[in-house]
Amino acid sequence: MTSSVHAAHHVHDGDFVLGNSIGPFGRWVRLLGGIISLIVFVADPLILKPDLYSDPWAFIGKEALLLLAIGAIYVVSYFLLAERLVAKTHPGIGTMIFIGLPGIAWSMGYIPHDWGIALGLWVSIGFFFTFILKYGGCEVVALPTYLLGKRYTMYCPLNAMDAIENGVTAEKDSSGSFILSMISMTIALSVILFFSYVNGWFKRFGIDLGVDKVWGYLLVIPLAHIGFLAIKGFIKDGSLKNLLFGKYGIGTLALIIYLINYTKSDLMIGGIHWFIALVYIAFAWGILELIRGFLFAKKNPAEASAD
Repeated sequence: MTSSVHAAHHVHDGDFVLGNSIGPFGRWVRLLGGIISLIVFVADPLILKPDLYSDPWAFIGKEALLLLAIGAIYVVSYFLLAERLVAKTHPGIGTMIFIGLPGIAWSMGYIPHDWGIALGLWVSIGFFFTFILKYGGCEVVALPTYLLGKRYTMYCPLNAMDAIENGVTAEKDSSGSFILSMISMTIALSVILFFSYVNGWFKRFGIDLGVDKVWGYLLVIPLAHIGFLAIKGFIKDGSLKNLLFGKYGIGTLALIIYLINYTKSDLMIGGIHWFIALVYIAFAWGILELIRGFLFAKKNPAEASAD
């Protein structure tokens, strides 16, 4: 399977390309996400709204047809746009087209409930394919990526966790640093998954787990760890670019925003409002990318000679 090139506007660190590459933690998060979302999008209509689906088999048949329709739309659109647009522009463009527009329409209530369930099932299937393909891009294009045989860099919300993993696990030169990396990443993964997914979905079914926000402060541990590594790297190479936009910058930003939302607001307790935190990250990420492009992007010699 062909990998997309390291374009100037991609966030990459050596062989790691954010929105394309994936680490072991990120890969297993996708598998867990697929299992959880599959359960949720099947249980949600059958348990929360049983009066709307008195005939389960009719419901399953209808959702299967809608799922096929959504899959066809994504496969055809990806086939038409991947090489022509996604491969030649900023990864955020593909994100906006394939997940941003449907996400906005869904959040504003423009997508009917039945279609929303089918779209959720499509995302669930995508999680499994990102796990199989070891692909760190958007779940909604994972199956088209497999069918097309080419993978393109495309940012998605879970890339925040990939950025954290890439920063926290940067040093593995000794058993001590390896163990510390595993501890930091396990804490970050456990807290984020619990606050952002488990607690919110339990509340959808009327179960209050009684989460105390104080647990969110556990993120101080991986934040201190990645901050230490960032300062250490800056002292070593003196590169402000690497400090802000390399393996540490995006992960640090993600941890800070997660920490604030888990401990200082009510956004993260209940419902699907965790998405708001990811929007904050995406917005801040976009601003940093624009700054990065203006300050550090250099024209490719081949492109310069062609002008």
